[in-house]
Amino acid sequence: MSKIGIPLSIQEDFNMLKKVTSFGVESNEIGDANKLNKISTENNKVRPVFGIDLGTTNSAISVIARGKDPETIELTEGRLTMPSCVLYHNGKFIVGKKAYEQRYKSNAVYSVKRLMQNPTAKVKVEDDGKIYEFTPAEISAEILKGLVAETKGMYGEVKDVVVTVPAYFDQNGVNATREACELAGLNLIGIANEPTAASLCYELKPEDGNSKDVLVYDLGGGTFDVTIIRIQDLKGQQSFDDIYGDDDEDDDNHGLSEKSTMNSKAVSTLGISGDTHLGGDDYDKILLRILGKRLKEYGVCLSKFTKEYKEELLLRLEKYKKGDPMAYYQVSINTVDVDGVKHDLLVPLTKDDFKLAAEILFKKTSDIIDKLLAETKNNVDSIVLTGGSTKSYWIREEIKNYYKQYDVNDALSPDLSVSQGAAIQGYVTKFGDESVQIYDILPLTIGILSDNRVKSFIPKSTPLPVVKTMIFTTDMDNQTDVGVELFQGDSKFKDECVSLGVINISGIKKCPAGVPDLRVTISITADRLMKCTATIDGIEKEIILNLAGESANTDSGKIRRTDKTRTLESLKRSLDLMTAEDAAIYKEMLKDCEDNGKTTIDDLKEFLRKHREKKVDAD
Repeated sequence: MSKIGIPLSIQEDFNMLKKVTSFGVESNEIGDANKLNKISTENNKVRPVFGIDLGTTNSAISVIARGKDPETIELTEGRLTMPSCVLYHNGKFIVGKKAYEQRYKSNAVYSVKRLMQNPTAKVKVEDDGKIYEFTPAEISAEILKGLVAETKGMYGEVKDVVVTVPAYFDQNGVNATREACELAGLNLIGIANEPTAASLCYELKPEDGNSKDVLVYDLGGGTFDVTIIRIQDLKGQQSFDDIYGDDDEDDDNHGLSEKSTMNSKAVSTLGISGDTHLGGDDYDKILLRILGKRLKEYGVCLSKFTKEYKEELLLRLEKYKKGDPMAYYQVSINTVDVDGVKHDLLVPLTKDDFKLAAEILFKKTSDIIDKLLAETKNNVDSIVLTGGSTKSYWIREEIKNYYKQYDVNDALSPDLSVSQGAAIQGYVTKFGDESVQIYDILPLTIGILSDNRVKSFIPKSTPLPVVKTMIFTTDMDNQTDVGVELFQGDSKFKDECVSLGVINISGIKKCPAGVPDLRVTISITADRLMKCTATIDGIEKEIILNLAGESANTDSGKIRRTDKTRTLESLKRSLDLMTAEDAAIYKEMLKDCEDNGKTTIDDLKEFLRKHREKKVDAD
């Protein structure tokens, strides 16, 4: 088995953040206001950018138009959100409310967002006695298409979009979201972290001064994010006319206005944590367990209920959860067999039951928060609530009681702030508005498999965008192939990390171990598009992680870190291949290197390279 040896040197090159706008796009790449004005003059109908919150339970879409703050588009029946649920029937997808009302059926799919990080996941649905399989990206694409259809073209064609993801999503989740947008026929101009997007809607008060550190508590239907963000006021505002050009006639068509009311601000992420499999859905399941214990008092076993009936019960419990928190509810259980007799039961649920469910769920989130606060050692000023599940009275009470030392701010719209923030990010990305600047960080470490351990390449919390290069070498004589396997996660064990992909390089010229340089460069954009390039012996291979990562080839080389001594031992083996004259010179160089003289590892490698070329010429 071929191997990759040690990194001989490490070179970090963080991108120069000149004037970085949203997603780290440099202002000079977008163009200045004059250029955009010229474009606007030539083509009055500038295509707007839409912000989409692709949620686990509900989705929403927003846009900046008519010179106002971002506004969420009203959907069918006057709703501002659409259930993220699909129903597959007669070879067609039904999306939204109608699907959600039947989500307990075998041909319904909901909470698909929880599967987005698994590149091999399949969603199975049954229709007319047949089983059909779809990927999470395919289901999400149908949700996106359904959401776009419900806008009914009120703001023109929905084409350019910014779509949000949980801040703690791994690269596979981000990639699956990109794929869903592509399948839905949308032009994705950026990926936005949900808490970062929501924080753009946060209003600083005069007593806050020019900046404030906030902890964004984002509890959705199926995901939980906690992010520490610094929000700063920026001087000056920019009008829409400065960007689009003045054209009152077409205001309603593409959002031209006399003045933008968007706040001028910078949003910087200081720390990220979360759980992409924890959310409001778990609250409902806890309530169901409580209900199950109550049923035992009647001699009824919940486990004997069908899956479809359990889902129907979950729907009812969710409605009760959203109702009066102090109310006494009686859950109707349809005809069940108790001691051989059929009964219709009314099972009580009290405020104490709802409070207990909230306590269990909140404890899981507070453990994550406390760990992040300890790691970052950051003194936040307040806690900002977002995500649909923070509307729960008892969840809010748990937060306020546990974090009494902080001001708990519930001014943001839990359902709408994320999509509205995404609309702002879309605007500044497309039109280069420097009045809003966003600086995000890497949520999870990017590593390379080395000696059966995942070694950190780019650590978590690294500011984005970033470029980093490491140099490795071969670990065996006459090695002709190497492999670079990428992982994401904060563990050194590969089974506890996510495999992102592998680069295999073959056809390397045979030479002693330690001679060729393997240069590995990883670049990550601010919207988390990742590219890895590996170069050795003039051969270059590249992988762009915009789709699910491929599985590793176990026949490819492994990376193993070694120290200088081990490297020299490897290089000494080349003596047997040299002429007496070259060997004498090489021995002196080795000794000087061992003694920390002027000779370096690179000098030895250069000598070996020239020796190889001389030998080839002689042959």
